Amino acid sequence: MKVETFEIDIPDADLTEFRERLTATRWPGPALSAAWENGSDLSFMQRLAAHWRDGFDWRAQERRLNALSQYVAGLDGQDVHFIHARGEGAAPMPLVLTHGWPGSFLEFEQILPMLTHPSLFGETRRMRSTS
Repeated sequence: MKVETFEIDIPDADLTEFRERLTATRWPGPALSAAWENGSDLSFMQRLAAHWRDGFDWRAQERRLNALSQYVAGLDGQDVHFIHARGEGAAPMPLVLTHGWPGSFLEFEQILPMLTHPSLFGETRRMRSTS
């Protein structure tokens, strides 16, 4: 099995094109009813598009996520993305966290430090296997 490091690196040209597409959006006129039951609220969608175009710092997110040790491995013809985070201590317990569609590894970002470095979160006793 071939394992390669993985880094998020969105080309500047792609981000420029994305912003241009958001700028070029042809917005519909207001709906007869602004109720969400009739679709997304126009002003909400315009604010959301403006945030993605002007307010979201893509490079800051890349830096944050690239601080994680990310890899891709080929498995039965599929690329499998994973994060490898070594736990603290002399014999940390291996743990595999998986997610399904439409989930993302981001679901585990906040708990990863708690699992790999429990002493930073108040855990002082050594967990022991029950087997």
